[in-house]
Amino acid sequence: MHAMFKGQQEIWHYLIAAELSASKLSKIIQDISAGEQNPVQALLLHPALTASEKRRIQGLDMKKVYASMEKGVELCPLEDLPVGLSQIDFPPAFLYKWGNKCWESKYIKILAIVGTRKLSSAGARVAKWFSSKIAEEEVIIVSGGAYGVDTIAHQSALEKHTPTIVMMATGMDTFQPSSNQELFVNVKDNGGCLLSPFSIGAKWHNSRPLIRNYLIAAIADAVLVIEAPAKSGALVTANAAAAMGKDVYVVPGGIDTDQYAGSNQLIRDGATLVSHPSHVLEDLCVQYGKNNKLSRVQIAPVFENKDHKNIYDLLKKGPKRMDEILENLSHLSAPQIMCMLTEMELEGFIIKEYNSYSLSI
Repeated sequence: MHAMFKGQQEIWHYLIAAELSASKLSKIIQDISAGEQNPVQALLLHPALTASEKRRIQGLDMKKVYASMEKGVELCPLEDLPVGLSQIDFPPAFLYKWGNKCWESKYIKILAIVGTRKLSSAGARVAKWFSSKIAEEEVIIVSGGAYGVDTIAHQSALEKHTPTIVMMATGMDTFQPSSNQELFVNVKDNGGCLLSPFSIGAKWHNSRPLIRNYLIAAIADAVLVIEAPAKSGALVTANAAAAMGKDVYVVPGGIDTDQYAGSNQLIRDGATLVSHPSHVLEDLCVQYGKNNKLSRVQIAPVFENKDHKNIYDLLKKGPKRMDEILENLSHLSAPQIMCMLTEMELEGFIIKEYNSYSLSI
């Protein structure tokens, strides 16, 4: 417990509920610790508090706090949290934690995997591939528990029996999105944990994901962006990590789609382009392949056009030149095949290298 309020945990619940800036928090802690008044009463009477900060303090329901504590939620001090948090300019004194301190076990690296909530089908496959292969190598994945990339990253880690961390943008008793409640409980029950900088009872607010995304960057050793449009919250995490001097990895995407506008801009700004999980793991000094063989993604896409599937199945056997594709798909004309190849390339299924076509993943 913080030295200034040792044995007085209740005051920290109220200080967290206030959501104070770092400078104001430091000033208020000094003021109320120097007086003889009850710390909670002194906090409520402090002249520096704004009306909204007072409302948040007064709105804290300690019955809900104690109920959460009975379920296993803990107030975790900075010294017990991942070391990356202590290295930022204004680290949180505490985070709420539900689950295990998996960062203290054999798992020595933490990777943030982030991206858009509204994934393309190609992006979903790539997210699954990267997350699964990285989790297989016993790297902890941290993400925000949202739809899309976050959910796939957490689920993939669970499937590989590797702990994962959910950094929440709400209080520990408010699951957002609510449909991911089962996922969050599974994270806690399978060696991972949920972390939150927000008070018990705190609901979703537009400003809170920004704080969450910053803390994800702080916890992680590096950040991997799977698919991010120009206004994705993943860019907040990536840019924060870069400002902290951490590596940012980006899976590139088509230049003709808004889905990858943010991703491609990160690459232009200096992020590292990656096309295989081994690229990330090698930089993290994790030996790739000790738990699996180097392989392409095993999740086959679903095509509405049967000729697209025929092309995909053909390229699974290896790269093919245009004349070889024509020979194998003789019922199609050259212009028809060229059109389909272009469509599949734009959708991220295949790539053209020199005079051959091959699968992109």
